[in-house]
Amino acid sequence: MSNLTYPVGEVNKEKFATPRPLTRAVREFRRALGDTQQSFAARLGLAISTVVRYESTRPPSGAALAQLAKAAGENGLDNYGQEFAKALIRELGLAEILGSIFMQRLDDGSVRGLLLLPLEGPDQYSFANAFFDAFTVYARSSDLDAKARAEALLRGFQDAVRQDSGPK
Repeated sequence: MSNLTYPVGEVNKEKFATPRPLTRAVREFRRALGDTQQSFAARLGLAISTVVRYESTRPPSGAALAQLAKAAGENGLDNYGQEFAKALIRELGLAEILGSIFMQRLDDGSVRGLLLLPLEGPDQYSFANAFFDAFTVYARSSDLDAKARAEALLRGFQDAVRQDSGPK
């Protein structure tokens, strides 16, 4: 029987450190969905080893953050979606943009877009949240009464903005 030797060195303490907020968020999001690492990987089209890394040593970045934010929103877990979206905004340096609307006309003639609007303070957040709640109901609700109420709110807002920005 031969003697085995093992290299001796320092333990990588960072690898075993307290999880970073984003790695913790991935794990908590997966658990909130009731998924195992395997089912979570399948849901997102990832390798299990990627999910393990996202939850332990290397948080997701770039397109993976966008994919996680989308999955969280689709599953009604907006708190996780916001956390992933904030990380993506920080990573891409978008927080300094004063406001933009990105629009794209698709081959079928429809238009898709993205609104980037930085918010400062609780009032701005509250107003934007109320607006987007109404917009979401208008855009996605199958309840025709709720959709009509949301449309009335949005048209009132649109009319007020047009009136305030008209000729002085």
